[in-house]
Amino acid sequence: MHLQIKDVTQYNNVSRKIKNGRHYHNFQEEKAGLQLQQFTLQKTAQEQSEQNKNEILARANHLGIPTVIITNEGIQFVGQSNVNTQELLTDAQIEKLNDGNENRWSSARWNVIDNDEGYQVLEFNCNYDMHLVLSADAGFYINGTKIKNRHDQINKLWDYGYASRRGRPLRIGRLGHSGSKQEIQQLVKWVEELKNKRTGSEISGKTISIYTSLNRHYAWPEHW
Repeated sequence: MHLQIKDVTQYNNVSRKIKNGRHYHNFQEEKAGLQLQQFTLQKTAQEQSEQNKNEILARANHLGIPTVIITNEGIQFVGQSNVNTQELLTDAQIEKLNDGNENRWSSARWNVIDNDEGYQVLEFNCNYDMHLVLSADAGFYINGTKIKNRHDQINKLWDYGYASRRGRPLRIGRLGHSGSKQEIQQLVKWVEELKNKRTGSEISGKTISIYTSLNRHYAWPEHW
């Protein structure tokens, strides 16, 4: 994939400064200049963002990847098996995206997640200074179509064997945080039994607390 990020990144960074202006020193003196910069970048940033979105979805379709989650800070390719990250973004392409990044410790990188259901997650994480798309093009896509219904998103990721990390859009979190699908199912079953028995034991209280904390950050069918 050939992604263009310069204007998207600058536009998002300027927009963030304007939105959070009260946190910046001398913001009032800089506000007019930032607004002019935002206006100047808007058209090309929108064009780059849409082009990047289309490039990502087209590549996913070519490789038979059914589900793509795009944020301005990264991409998750979900539902495939045996796809190599180099078929999506090569090391050379990633290095080019990293050009000019002042925080080399946060360089863009791949993270590969596998589960017992046999479905891969290929997660591309941007570096600290990189943005791929604008908010309008971010989202949850199935076979190239943007899916806005949260329940449909949660059900789809659960079909793949993953809980949904809360946020906009929903995405897959770390299995070390969420646990596997089987672990969540067992936890829910045990919590239901403990609530019915109402023993009031320390084990019961801690188990229910674990469930509550997990569901605060993750969602799955019937536990929206």
